[in-house]
Amino acid sequence: MSNAIAVKGLPGLPEKVILPDHGEVLSLGIWHASSGLEPGDDARMEAMRLLVSLAPVFGPPKFPQVRNWLQRVNLGMSQPASTTDFDARMPVISDAIMGFMAGVFTIETSLEAIRRFKWFPGGAELAEFLETKASQIRFAEWQLRQVAEFVDRRPPPKPAPTQAEKDAVAEILGGLSGYRKFDIQEPVRSIDEQIAELKRGSEEKK
Repeated sequence: MSNAIAVKGLPGLPEKVILPDHGEVLSLGIWHASSGLEPGDDARMEAMRLLVSLAPVFGPPKFPQVRNWLQRVNLGMSQPASTTDFDARMPVISDAIMGFMAGVFTIETSLEAIRRFKWFPGGAELAEFLETKASQIRFAEWQLRQVAEFVDRRPPPKPAPTQAEKDAVAEILGGLSGYRKFDIQEPVRSIDEQIAELKRGSEEKK
């Protein structure tokens, strides 16, 4: 899974989304978030389309799908559980794994389970096994939503000042400039200079 470089205010956006066990490498086009560019409308529309078409993968499974998956895993064990034992355990085990999305219950994952387990596993073991695959699918869905629901969180650029605003600022600055010129023409005298002037004035009066 490849992510574009994120910049301040922009999320890290995926260039490709990989959906495990469904033969999908969902190319959404490449853009450069490092340049501050947002995904184009074509990328957003494609991400939205994929979210809709893959809703059965991301959504909850149906009970027959889980039951068939468990039956396939059981038949692949070195010593499969008997029909009576399987029928007794299956409802309880299925309750432990029904919270996963439908996308984890595939032929590919059943084959992985057959290669991993020698005996028919319990609910806790199957939940731990399926969690890795589920986390990959959750991440793929999250990546698609990052594109489909992209929001540019950067603050909008400040509008250019109008001519009236420019004139008002120029008038204020012009007034300040005149005030400063007046100050420069009559510099502030030091305390010693003011005392000396007072002394001179008192002597002249004498």
